[in-house]
Amino acid sequence: MKAMKLASIITGTILLLYAVFLLVWLWSDSISWAMLIKVSLTAAVVVVAVFGLAVLYQEYIEEKNMKEEKYLD
Repeated sequence: MKAMKLASIITGTILLLYAVFLLVWLWSDSISWAMLIKVSLTAAVVVVAVFGLAVLYQEYIEEKNMKEEKYLD
């Protein structure tokens, strides 16, 4: 599976779960502000990390393929 496709699936799932969490927070009193901030920051860090790693992996694979095909020395 391609790195960007996998990253898109993972981040899409995280964003969907985060949207559900926000709706639960909005309509109930069971979740504190501190928990909302923690979950928000965690979701943001994970999404950025997953996409960053996917881009790095894709660049590595592209460079490796270009070296194998003798486009790069």
